[in-house]
Amino acid sequence: RIVGNHTIAATTVSCRFINLGFYTSGTGDLLSLPAGCHGFQSIGCFYHPGTTSTKCLEITDSAHVRIMDNEITVGAGDMAKIFGVGISIEGTTGHDTVIGRNRITGTAGIVIASGITALGSLIHDNIIRAVALAINDDSDDFQVVNNRWMTDIDTKTSTAGYDFNLQLAAGNIQMGVTGLCDTVPFTKIAEYQEHSSDF
Repeated sequence: RIVGNHTIAATTVSCRFINLGFYTSGTGDLLSLPAGCHGFQSIGCFYHPGTTSTKCLEITDSAHVRIMDNEITVGAGDMAKIFGVGISIEGTTGHDTVIGRNRITGTAGIVIASGITALGSLIHDNIIRAVALAINDDSDDFQVVNNRWMTDIDTKTSTAGYDFNLQLAAGNIQMGVTGLCDTVPFTKIAEYQEHSSDF
């Protein structure tokens, strides 16, 4: 168990955290990465919030990042003790970033900054329990594939529950407080085409 709020003090390339447990002890971000930490990996780690914790992972201006198979959980089983943001990708550089197979609980799940260039990046197969938007990709560069999320947002209008580029999305499932389950993007069940016949 690694206790505290942590910042990588200087640019560190190819830093890897594997099978570690982090417990925040303050109200700020649990783990912050400065610009240039290209190739950072968090694999199979456990992240536990405090009473009020801002962000679990804040990653700035770093490419080739891998955030895989982690658990970003609730504090003491209490939804009042969750991270404000599970994973925050910030700055202007973030290409070839992969966020996959994580279990995330937070006010917001995954947040991508609007000014970031993230071509070749992927968010896939995550299970997210969010109060607000589960995935909020303002860059519109991430491919968003096969994620499942539950949100406290009223999703009678399906698009109220997420924000990403639908052209780069496939196979996601959303559940809102209305109890209505949506495929995101919408799935075409059948296409009917009328043919004329000569009798």
